[in-house]
Amino acid sequence: YQWLNKNPIVTAPKSLVVNINQMRASNRRNNPNDFVIKPRERNSTTDLLETIANGLGDKGMRNKTLAGMIGALLFRGVEAKAAYQLAMICNDNTPDPLPEEEVNRTFQSMLRRDLRNGGEIRGG
Repeated sequence: YQWLNKNPIVTAPKSLVVNINQMRASNRRNNPNDFVIKPRERNSTTDLLETIANGLGDKGMRNKTLAGMIGALLFRGVEAKAAYQLAMICNDNTPDPLPEEEVNRTFQSMLRRDLRNGGEIRGG
């Protein structure tokens, strides 16, 4: 670059720098449309997380859904204690939740099945 004049570069006043930074931060917070959200493909993890958030569904399929969810968590290496807590959260998010005893029986059954299939108890 070549200077067009011999004047020294001036330092911006602190108040100007502060105002510019505040405007930039304000614009970032107030314009969510500036973010490009790319649609992503659904997968089994998507379904698993939505089941935990939305609950086990209608009567008749709740136990089967719970067993599948627990199995999926254990298969992914989630510690037994955390998997149990997620199972309870999922049941709590169900409009007509299963009795706690049934959740416990289903969890124990899926844990035994996972152990038979080569899993190991982590964080139990």
